[in-house]
Amino acid sequence: RRSRGTSSRSPGRTSPAEAERVGAVFGEIIAAKRAFPSLENTNRHKDGHLVVLETSGTPILNAEGELLGYRGVDRDITQRKQNEYELRVERDFNSTVLEAAGNVIVVLDMAGNFVRFNRAAEELTGYRRDEVIGKPVWELVIPHEQRMGVRGVFETLCEGNVDLGGEYENEWLSRDGERRLLHWHNSVLHDDEGNISYIVALGYDVTEHRKLENSLREQERELAQIIDHIPNMIFLKEADELRYVRFNSAGEQLTGVSREDIIGRNDHDFFPAGQADFFNEKDRKVLASAQMEDIPEEPLDTPHGTRILHTRKVAIRDESGKPKFLLGISEDITERKQEERDHERLQRELQQAQKMESLGQLTGGIAHDFNNLLGIING
Repeated sequence: RRSRGTSSRSPGRTSPAEAERVGAVFGEIIAAKRAFPSLENTNRHKDGHLVVLETSGTPILNAEGELLGYRGVDRDITQRKQNEYELRVERDFNSTVLEAAGNVIVVLDMAGNFVRFNRAAEELTGYRRDEVIGKPVWELVIPHEQRMGVRGVFETLCEGNVDLGGEYENEWLSRDGERRLLHWHNSVLHDDEGNISYIVALGYDVTEHRKLENSLREQERELAQIIDHIPNMIFLKEADELRYVRFNSAGEQLTGVSREDIIGRNDHDFFPAGQADFFNEKDRKVLASAQMEDIPEEPLDTPHGTRILHTRKVAIRDESGKPKFLLGISEDITERKQEERDHERLQRELQQAQKMESLGQLTGGIAHDFNNLLGIING
């Protein structure tokens, strides 16, 4: 017989060292004339395949206590050892994946104690796994103001009223006091009766991502305030159907249309067909070109009457150069145009007056000369 021992290798393999070890064990047993409860060993079947046996035996002694032999029982445990081997392989594989993962992976029992704690969790928190295994999650990594809440969740979970599967976000506290925001994907493991036995939590560190989102939201808020305080009408349309996606306060005041009503709709929803077609024609021209379109005078019917706008339009393109938005800035120049017309009228009147003055001076000069001639004739 050749021993397989308790190696983690496949049951189909046997080493000389293991065979020698089992031989030595049998030698000691025989020398001591004692029974042995069980001993794993590998045997080769008649057809050539290996069979793992669990052997137990009791010595047979004569009246003088001499060893006559052994009465033994062999139990075939080949399938069991194969199953154990496959479980070890799966366990080793899962452990390798768990440790190689770049995200935090922890396993908690129903009491909230750590059962598994991977390398990424160690790097994030600064705790070694041997420091956390068997300890409640809220005592180590949960911020102080949240500990009672988390503990209460697990107490409720033990009563069977809460299922921790799904997604959520919370903060973890590292050993040095740094707070990190984690986005969690939870799964639960059930026992044979269908009860939750473990919680497997996969955590993504989204601290910097959330900071960037907050910064972008703040920039968006500031940009919206700036745009709203610009006295000219500013609008943004998406390039496909020319629907409004942004509309500032000056536009609301000029057109009498609120941004809530205009966002998501296009010009044909608000303006006469002819006027809407004119706007769309200009918009398409701008989107098709790489140049800014300057429209010196653009009439617009509003609740305040027809207004004259000076509009500039430009296409906003994506990284590939495809038009994504149309940006328009319109200045109400109605009063300026009226002032220009009044100025031109006054200029014409002034020029006319100057002409009349010149004509009067010419006429006066002619009359003076004529009087002189008359004086000579009379003389």
